[in-house]
Amino acid sequence: MMSAKSSMNRIERIRIITINGMLSALLFALLYVGHLTPSEWTVLILVSYGCYLPYLFADTFFSGFSTVLAVNVLGYIFIPRITYVITFSFISLYIPVRWLVRNKNLILRWSTKYAYYNFAFFVWLKIESALLGIDIIGDTSKSINRLLEVLLINIQMSNTFALIAVILFGNLFFTVYEILFEKVMRYTHRWVKSIAKRE
Repeated sequence: MMSAKSSMNRIERIRIITINGMLSALLFALLYVGHLTPSEWTVLILVSYGCYLPYLFADTFFSGFSTVLAVNVLGYIFIPRITYVITFSFISLYIPVRWLVRNKNLILRWSTKYAYYNFAFFVWLKIESALLGIDIIGDTSKSINRLLEVLLINIQMSNTFALIAVILFGNLFFTVYEILFEKVMRYTHRWVKSIAKRE
């Protein structure tokens, strides 16, 4: 005969699997809509925040990782824009990393987050360039030079300068993303706890 404790554990596992499945479907639907809109970066950020939700319901690594994996697999199967899905992969794989360092000291937490971001960013650049022929640094350099011409500033910026500018802007963007992430999750965690109390 099944004990009351094992029965409760089984019910809890079923509940977590159900929540993860529903969240994965919802997040994929949002990700799919995102590739059809001009606000795709906003959608990518919102979906990445959503991928953290399973960790608020079940504090285990595979709870969130399974959602990240499911949304990525569905994205590669059903979304025709490969650059969009690759970008999402690098953003979403940050979510399990963020969960792993959540209880570490402040310096270790932030250094790990920045290390992941910069590593992922350079791998993303290489993939975009090597496999898809997209030269983000070269295109950025050309855009800066065109802007300088419009402003009547007679300076030609090199690809090296463009790379430094992209790195600095990227790290600034990541810092804002992470600060907002923390605030959104703090609010969401309170909301999840209030739901759990009602059950």
